[in-house]
Amino acid sequence: MKNLIHILLFVLTANFSFSQITKTEKIFSNVINDSIKLSIYLPENWNENKKYPVIYDF
Repeated sequence: MKNLIHILLFVLTANFSFSQITKTEKIFSNVINDSIKLSIYLPENWNENKKYPVIYDF
């Protein structure tokens, strides 16, 4: 039980410990005839002229 609490605390604090800017958009997909919510997490000092690594999560 103690390990479960530690894991939950780690997961919850990991989401908020990194400074990020979240952009959320809805896009329409013709394939599934529905809107899809797309969330993009950018670093706080994001610059569009700089290249960043990307992680895709579905």
